[in-house]
Amino acid sequence: MPAYTAAIAWAARATLLPADAHRLPLAAASLGTIVAAGLLPHLPELGTGLRELARVTAPGGLMILFHPTGRAALAARHRRVVRDDEVLSEAPLRAAAERTGWRLRTYDDAPHRFFAVAVRGWDGTARGDAAPGMGPPGDRPMWTPARPGEPPGHAKSPGPSARGFIGGRYWD
Repeated sequence: MPAYTAAIAWAARATLLPADAHRLPLAAASLGTIVAAGLLPHLPELGTGLRELARVTAPGGLMILFHPTGRAALAARHRRVVRDDEVLSEAPLRAAAERTGWRLRTYDDAPHRFFAVAVRGWDGTARGDAAPGMGPPGDRPMWTPARPGEPPGHAKSPGPSARGFIGGRYWD
């Protein structure tokens, strides 16, 4: 297990459960937020993996994708050039997200890191209809403010739980 994954788990008081990202041992809509560190380029079937992440994420939940190195720096390290058809290029990532139940809301491919956020559609699609009493994902803030009594700066994801998925591992 990479040291940064262990550090995140420790900081979040989390338990890691190794799992196949194509067949997660989780109930449908059981997660509020998924954090995937460097996961997508390693999925043998991107569409299958993204659909499975959507299955276990509640409508309106978030998928946070990041890598501590930007795509250009990573390509240079591996002595190759960045291509527009790569999994983490904006157009292919946006298209794959839309096909698998996600709406890409944030995309930032900085030299020092890669960061993207997608929102799970309400009906399993990226456009989805609003759940009763709530606006569609595009009308909701990405993070809700802390509740009274919680420390300043504390925020909760819009999903039903504080569970997540880190680099191929589930945390609770």
